[in-house]
Amino acid sequence: MRYADFNFESFRANPSYRVWASRAQQQPSWTWKYAALAAVLVLIVPIVVLVAAAVFMFVIIFAILSVLAYFNRVISGWTSGSGGAHMPMQDDDGRRNVRVVK
Repeated sequence: MRYADFNFESFRANPSYRVWASRAQQQPSWTWKYAALAAVLVLIVPIVVLVAAAVFMFVIIFAILSVLAYFNRVISGWTSGSGGAHMPMQDDDGRRNVRVVK
């Protein structure tokens, strides 16, 4: 059957056409679907990748700095003579020879 031989008027006169036509008109066309897909690929995906990379870098840097802070505390504990990494709370708050006026 050729396109020119198809009778569109009799097809439109059929009552079931209205239901089919309304459904077809509510669906987005393939161009809109591909445009939305392109927008997602161009805009959303890079943002998600950048945020994931930033979170990953934050976790790595936080872990490295935590380890460095631990070793700094251990080494300062050895040099201060407190006998370990744990430094007990002191009343003078680490200050010596300071007179506090109350």
